[in-house]
Amino acid sequence: MAVVYLGAGTIWYERSMTEEKRYWYNVKSGEVEDGPQSMGKDRIGPFSTREEAANALATYAQRNRAWDEEEEDDDWGLL
Repeated sequence: MAVVYLGAGTIWYERSMTEEKRYWYNVKSGEVEDGPQSMGKDRIGPFSTREEAANALATYAQRNRAWDEEEEDDDWGLL
């Protein structure tokens, strides 16, 4: 279990189902975090490597484009 101090007497705990090292991308600071270090609302992940986390925004943009294209092709059963 990781203990993260958020300041002014606030302690936040994050449980991990695995002991593997994981990385997050902090969307507020633009930094890669080695383990969860900020509030969940400010980070995306987890990622397996530092490089994957550093490229998180590009990965998410690519996925969003692919999903948008799928939605354009889907007629939702309407003809």
